[in-house]
Amino acid sequence: MSTRRFILWLQGMLLVLSAVGCSPASQTGLPTSTPPSEPTILAAPTMGNTEVLPPPTSTWSTQETQAMPSENYSEILPSPVPTDPANPIISLPITSAWGTRLKIEKIPTAVDEQHVMNLYAVAPDAKFIVASITPRDTRSQEDSSLALVDVESKKTTEIARYSGPSGYNYMMAISDFGAETDGEWVVWQETYAIKAYSTRSGQSSTITTTPEDPNRHMGSAYGKPRVDHGFVIWTEPSEDDNYYSGSPVTVKIADLATGTVSVLSTSGGSPTISWPHVGWVEYPAQEDIRTTPYKGSVVLLDLQTQQRKTLDAPKAPQRIALYENAFSWSSMSGDLFLSDLNETNQQHIAANEWGGIGISYRGLRMSDRLVTWVLYPIRVWDQVQRRQVLLENNGERVSPPVLNEHALAWQAGGSFEDVDKTKGSGLLPNNETIYVLDTAQLPK
Repeated sequence: MSTRRFILWLQGMLLVLSAVGCSPASQTGLPTSTPPSEPTILAAPTMGNTEVLPPPTSTWSTQETQAMPSENYSEILPSPVPTDPANPIISLPITSAWGTRLKIEKIPTAVDEQHVMNLYAVAPDAKFIVASITPRDTRSQEDSSLALVDVESKKTTEIARYSGPSGYNYMMAISDFGAETDGEWVVWQETYAIKAYSTRSGQSSTITTTPEDPNRHMGSAYGKPRVDHGFVIWTEPSEDDNYYSGSPVTVKIADLATGTVSVLSTSGGSPTISWPHVGWVEYPAQEDIRTTPYKGSVVLLDLQTQQRKTLDAPKAPQRIALYENAFSWSSMSGDLFLSDLNETNQQHIAANEWGGIGISYRGLRMSDRLVTWVLYPIRVWDQVQRRQVLLENNGERVSPPVLNEHALAWQAGGSFEDVDKTKGSGLLPNNETIYVLDTAQLPK
């Protein structure tokens, strides 16, 4: 393994380790935070009260997913739009693409000498971020906290706390973009439960809980909780299976106002939401998606009309993202695409640079202006300028970006060499900065 690839791998491991144990915000050097309220249980959180949505009754396509031949990947993988000189995918550094006059808010990740902050989510209006506050020492048994951080004042409000061995499991659940917000609600995973916090009332709630089976973690690699307009969507292992088997998982949605939990699919994955639509990848039942991942199809549900639609264009979809009337998806070919829900236009926005199939575009998100994903080097797709924008600047190490409506946030600082220097000490970097950008100011 090359030195750079080893460092990239190590960077990912450090991101995971960064949420192991941390101190309450009140013990840091930041302004005193509000302690979390005692969690309450929303109505109808159990499977006994879970509603299975009825079959579609709309004029949208209701054709079932067709199994595709497994003998030849070339028959089922999409043919990317050519990236020849007449139609290239262009990448520019952030200052070259967007200039140097943007107002970008900065939040230091160093809370004090012993604690650091790690970015998870940003509010749609860029007013606050969701972050963990963790000890620099990854071996610490200190309590960890999940907090809201006001972008302007830097004031923190603690909304959850976790510690000990369960803190490790909790960290695993939220490390890969597991915390999300729509401004009014913050949702996250706590190993076997989906939790929600109201930014209006300051109250926390437990939406649902699965049996405490170490082989049945919620969320898994196929979809962390997403929230929009007070609806949260997530995945959990099917009743008779677990995430590690490679089988499709159950996709669920909850109305945070009523506590009603509904099952969208028992054979799905990669759920996403952008009001009024939710979407997910639907797989044929009883299939092992480790060996037959190309059989999936993208299904949309309109929450207002309860009408479903199966999209025709995505072939072998792996991950999907929605924003209003547009969607993006990655395929097993390792390419990333952008289209509208009517499938009248398709753009090839990222190419497979690593070779092979199954390149994973983790953290795929969309807004009216940008598409973001996690694949190094870190970059975003600008839909107006029709090119990629590199967030890495002057050799800085950039952590995965988060995108929400008109807000883009990312964490950067130090270098890959800094990681190499500290890897043996067990200490997380404390020289990074969280950047928050209101994308409404981006140049056309």
